[in-house]
Amino acid sequence: MGGILAAWLAGGVISLGSLVGFLTVLGIAARNGIIMINHFQHLERYEGEVFGMKLVLRGASERLRPILMTTGAAGLAILR
Repeated sequence: MGGILAAWLAGGVISLGSLVGFLTVLGIAARNGIIMINHFQHLERYEGEVFGMKLVLRGASERLRPILMTTGAAGLAILR
């Protein structure tokens, strides 16, 4: 929502399209955060990892490619 505030303060035009874009980006970021937390929990519960920096680095490296692929596909769909 900081982008909307920045556009408003700068005197920019806030159109329906820009609001849809902001909400889409916000939704993608929230979904990716939930996916990461869910993967961290999986590593902790089922693979015996102890929560810490090692688990976070492992989980992030394992989920980076799928998150980038889904984000890229959603971004391309928005541009179409």
